Amino acid sequence: ATSPTFDPNSLPENMTYQNPIISYEYEPGSTMKIYTYMCAIDKGTYRGEEGFQSGSYTTGPNTIHDWNEVGWGTISYDVGFEYSSNIGALNVVRNFLNKNDLKNCLYKYGFGAKTGIELANETTGNIDYNSSVEIDSLTASYGQGISTTAVQHLQAMSMIANGGYMVKPHIISKMVTADGKEIVT
Repeated sequence: ATSPTFDPNSLPENMTYQNPIISYEYEPGSTMKIYTYMCAIDKGTYRGEEGFQSGSYTTGPNTIHDWNEVGWGTISYDVGFEYSSNIGALNVVRNFLNKNDLKNCLYKYGFGAKTGIELANETTGNIDYNSSVEIDSLTASYGQGISTTAVQHLQAMSMIANGGYMVKPHIISKMVTADGKEIVT
């Protein structure tokens, strides 16, 4: 469900409706941690049992904190994922990936490009952070400083639900059986 809603049978003449699922970009936040971890797993460098110090990380004049501001002490990366640790995600980039690996994975997972879904006004989002600036790749690891669309997340999440294979989203007009009979649900 999306809001605002409308009745397509009685649209005002000057109304332009944008479908938020495909036309609105947003800063995704912690949902991107899934893909940061996936990237390290895909690369074969992830070591989830290793520990890191949660709570905060300072780079130059910037200090990044976990969502609870204090962290949980030294925890494993697996536990950091479970706790949605910002510091865990940025340390995945620092220790198991590099600045460009994350960006390349996000493009491979369909972010920063249209999905091709059969709907008008799809936007691309923007994951083109500055790879030469450490803070940009670190904050991108937990979904800040980039923008995505909801349908991009659905597409990327399909890899988890389909044994590693990404499924392009489509609008289905009907379902039919092998012998051509329409299935109504």
